[in-house]
Amino acid sequence: MGKNMEQQPRLPWCQRICYSVGHSLNDLCASMWFSYLIVYLQLVLGFDSNYAGLVLLIGQVADAIATPLLGYEASNNKETGTICVVLSFPFIFSVCPGCENSSQFALTTMLIPLVIIFQIGWAAVQVSHLSLIPAITPHENERDFLNVLRYAVNIVSDIGTYVVVWCVFDLTRKPIGDHHTITGDYANKFMIITLIIVAIGTVFSFIFHMGVNEVQYTPLSTADNSIEKDSVQPASNPTFSFFPINLSWRGWLRESHFYQVILEHELSVHAPFYLQESLRANDDFIAKIPLVMNVSGFIVSCCLPKIFKVFSKKVTFLGCICWN
Repeated sequence: MGKNMEQQPRLPWCQRICYSVGHSLNDLCASMWFSYLIVYLQLVLGFDSNYAGLVLLIGQVADAIATPLLGYEASNNKETGTICVVLSFPFIFSVCPGCENSSQFALTTMLIPLVIIFQIGWAAVQVSHLSLIPAITPHENERDFLNVLRYAVNIVSDIGTYVVVWCVFDLTRKPIGDHHTITGDYANKFMIITLIIVAIGTVFSFIFHMGVNEVQYTPLSTADNSIEKDSVQPASNPTFSFFPINLSWRGWLRESHFYQVILEHELSVHAPFYLQESLRANDDFIAKIPLVMNVSGFIVSCCLPKIFKVFSKKVTFLGCICWN
């Protein structure tokens, strides 16, 4: 590896933390989007399931289209994406003044542009945040560590969203009344939750923009560049398997992690609605149950390496099946 690369200093912890919290606004809004959009549309606004599903579907389609397009552009205009999220997301969970008697079709038509703007902004922040890693540090280990910190903040953001929902529901609860059914009276609660989440995410975005500095590295000489290219070639070691550089869409369909992500999103979308519609649980259970799921999953994932040292993966897998 070239001398220029070796002489680059390691990142200070301050810059590491500032980078890791830069995606917090996206993470907080994503938790709110997946966990409570259907609940809000159907139970608070009274949407039919078809209209509620259409709003969610259009948002995911907009995200799917915007992400690769923004990836090709590799835009570093992080502020634009943040502004789009901040200006659009609170209105998705807010009741339009004077629209109480509007039809579901009219409300859906008003929501769709906001959802598209939010998803485009969300994709812009995600792409620019990931693409910034090579501009911050040339070290592979440092880049991996930044990704680890980014994932940790993602988990904390999910937990934080459920804590905010739980606290707002408890603090604004009336002494008497039905605490089992979420109705149109919860519109202000969801608006307060959304404003708190966006405010927290905006603060972390400001910290990210102020604390992260892009470094312009000196281009490598021809000799150093050839050495660098040789050094990044994967070792021909049969004990390690690598993903292909160009993975086709058929290849993605053969990856088990692809379906795990789908299942996770499906559970996050339908679990709160199931608690309300089928189990008739207290309103704050739509925050408590996802919170317990996230915290327990995080604890188990941290303990798995030590468990695998004591028991094999097969024994652990069989034990989990028997426990269930």
